[in-house]
Amino acid sequence: MQLTSTLVDDIFNARLAPPQLSEALKLLTPESIDRETLKTIVDAGFAVCDHPTLKNDILTIDCSGTGGSGLQHFNVSTTVAFVLAAQGIAVTKFGNRAMSGTCGSFDLLEAVGIDAISTPVKIDDTLAETKLSFLFAPRFYPTLKGLSEIRRKLGIKTIFNFIGPLLNPVRPAYRLMGVSNSHMQTLIAIYLETAPSFIKGLIVSGENGLDELCYPGLTRILTVEDGRTTASPYCVDSSDENTFTTTQSLLNVDDNVKIFLDIIESRDTQSIFYNQVCLNAGGGFVAAKVVNDIDAGCALAKELIASGQVKEKFESTRRFYAKYSC
Repeated sequence: MQLTSTLVDDIFNARLAPPQLSEALKLLTPESIDRETLKTIVDAGFAVCDHPTLKNDILTIDCSGTGGSGLQHFNVSTTVAFVLAAQGIAVTKFGNRAMSGTCGSFDLLEAVGIDAISTPVKIDDTLAETKLSFLFAPRFYPTLKGLSEIRRKLGIKTIFNFIGPLLNPVRPAYRLMGVSNSHMQTLIAIYLETAPSFIKGLIVSGENGLDELCYPGLTRILTVEDGRTTASPYCVDSSDENTFTTTQSLLNVDDNVKIFLDIIESRDTQSIFYNQVCLNAGGGFVAAKVVNDIDAGCALAKELIASGQVKEKFESTRRFYAKYSC
């Protein structure tokens, strides 16, 4: 079996039997992908996507990690979405249930009372009311339904561990995208240089393969804007005595819910989780052109949380989804 555009189309159109699909996925490891292959795969994905129709030409941001790190850590990006929306930025958060971890975006949302999977609300309505719309990946890519189980059984990382956020059906203008593989980080940045509707993004990869801005530690940031990519390091000193640390291993859904609520209700203003949220929200503010640097964005995030605006954004979003709950 050879990797061809026809084979890629067969994958996205569910034309392969499980044994064939397994063999095809073995050809799509991160190490085997180049920029042309990545574009072919993303284009094939959009060709089968159930594209939403937006009434308003609104510029949105997505803040997502690719996953694929193998690490069990707090769901930072979902919490960041509420921080960005509290500032009035329109967020179209694309995601799924957990694939390799224990708590994906939609696992957390469901656990805190936001039914963003079965609730039949339109993206326009959620953005108009809350500035925050959650897009459940399987709803937009029904032909990929059988892919998840094959990937689990295969037990190796493929390109599908890393391209999820690129398949956001809204094609957001702004992106904060965490990538847990440095080679894929570079290819994704190159892809976004010419991506339709794209304006600016921070594509980040933390040390030890973390798919977000790393707190504490070193992050490689690729800023994509005006068709160019610029690379820069960002380092947070691990000797900050005002931050208390706790284990990030084996965090289940209940753990994620407690951490999430403690942060947005300002019971936690010191932990590594709180600081990760503020740091990554800062990156989101930079990507959306609200501030010029991450430190200023981080300070803004802390102000929004302390003022109660993030908590109110969460509560108003939960009330909105509850109105349409099946």
